[in-house]
Amino acid sequence: LMDLLKGKGVRSILDVGSAEHNGEVRSFFRDNGITYVGVDIEKRKGVDKVISKDCVWNLGMKYNIVMALNTFEHVDKPWVLIKTMANHLVDNGTMLVVAPFSFQFHRHPIDCWRYTPDSMKVLANEAGLNLIESYLDYEASATWGALSDIVWLIKRKQFKNAFDVFIDCPFRPPAIHCVGIMKKS
Repeated sequence: LMDLLKGKGVRSILDVGSAEHNGEVRSFFRDNGITYVGVDIEKRKGVDKVISKDCVWNLGMKYNIVMALNTFEHVDKPWVLIKTMANHLVDNGTMLVVAPFSFQFHRHPIDCWRYTPDSMKVLANEAGLNLIESYLDYEASATWGALSDIVWLIKRKQFKNAFDVFIDCPFRPPAIHCVGIMKKS
């Protein structure tokens, strides 16, 4: 993500699915003059504007970078969301989508999809975007994913679920994410 910001003219970022569940990226852009807007379907920490669950909304602004990090699996119609996100990109803007290829079932509030590089190509085509790069990220750690899930569950006083994740941790496969980088012409 930081590599995307090295280009000139990045003044604004839209973070779709910005509610802080297991961390946030907003702090990477603090104090550098970039307008950072986080949107999600409910008001929580990290959310500047609440958007509708139907994935059709207009914020009245276009952004240099539009990103959705671990959000697309929680959307029932990702082909609608990708079009809405593309509508919020400036010409020559960049879209970053990171979504699971292999990860445990986890509702926030739903969990519908898993993604591949082919999925990113289909989504980019659906939105009229150029797919610049798409790959599977095998670097994610099963242990780190389990720990962040445990913290999230404890914060919500879901102690039995947190204990279950802890017990299951040694048997969890590593999380693998699909990364898609797209450009608007």
